[in-house]
Amino acid sequence: MALREQSYLILLALADGPLHGYGVIKAVRDLSEERVRLGAGTLYGALDRLSGDGLVSVVKEEVVAGRHRRYYDRPRPRPHRPGRGDLPPDTPGRHRPAPFVPAAGVGNAMTGHEHLAAESHSDAYADRCRLLLRVAYPPRFMHARGEEFLGTLLDLADPGRSRPDLRTVLDVLRAGAAWRLRERPPLWHWLCYRLFGKRLPLRYRWWVRDDVRGRFFLLRLLGSWTFLVFLPCTLVDGLGLIGEPGSWGLKLGALLGACVTAITSRRQIRRDLLAKHRFNSDGTPIAP
Repeated sequence: MALREQSYLILLALADGPLHGYGVIKAVRDLSEERVRLGAGTLYGALDRLSGDGLVSVVKEEVVAGRHRRYYDRPRPRPHRPGRGDLPPDTPGRHRPAPFVPAAGVGNAMTGHEHLAAESHSDAYADRCRLLLRVAYPPRFMHARGEEFLGTLLDLADPGRSRPDLRTVLDVLRAGAAWRLRERPPLWHWLCYRLFGKRLPLRYRWWVRDDVRGRFFLLRLLGSWTFLVFLPCTLVDGLGLIGEPGSWGLKLGALLGACVTAITSRRQIRRDLLAKHRFNSDGTPIAP
């Protein structure tokens, strides 16, 4: 299996034991002698790919200083259970796995005034990072990994910063766009779903949930009909490719009628799409 350099360095960083997101970034930086500096978005995109290939898994979760952390590790052989003919556990030279010791946070002593100022900067930085993540990633990603991602961004931040730098913003937006494209259904399935309300394969049901419950669902629905149906038909008719050009009033009336129908029946459309993909109207999965 061919690995990208970043994925290879991540696996190499995990060779000595589990690490959380910020620990992986620091280890990769040290292994590459500062040549490879992973952003948080790049890191979690790589971890998702490695996890999908069975090369990395989550082994522990904890909250440290109010920040959610997940520890990742490579698959390792199970420890051997001693039998009758085995050496005693304390025999010198016997192989035993290294103990799991999470990396401890490092901090400097601060006065009360400095602590309040740093906390104020941290709060402002955290709020802007949350907004950035909500723009870049869909709700289900934020529900599952948002706090972990935010903690890594805060760990990476320089002291005193009140907003993410341009490099961090671009890294998160790029990784979020890549994640959305990777999770999006194929074009043909998407067209059938968007234009005719067809049910997507089961693996995309959570994508449907995010789409239907999103705040811009109605705009996406009407935009799809406008650009995929109304505009092409108008262009064909306007160029006279099929018979004589029709009335613009008739075209605009049909578009307005479709908009009014979608707006008045939007709740029913949402319920129908959620039910087709095994969700209740509030977005909770239907029990099997």
